[in-house]
Amino acid sequence: MRLNDKFYKTLKWLIAIVLPAFITFLGVVFEALDVASGATILTILVGFQTFLGTVFKTSEYYHDKAKEDDIEW
Repeated sequence: MRLNDKFYKTLKWLIAIVLPAFITFLGVVFEALDVASGATILTILVGFQTFLGTVFKTSEYYHDKAKEDDIEW
């Protein structure tokens, strides 16, 4: 399945910029509010973000390769 470029760039922005910033923000809020299992929640979220980043980076490689293969000389 190939994504259009706008959707692809939006996903890339969400995974690389928004999600890590949001997780950091949650960490600050959890610490300020002394949330009992805040560290556990953050560990799960960071693991999920790492998973998404890895899957997306692999997909990015194939996406870029497919774009190169589409070029007609």
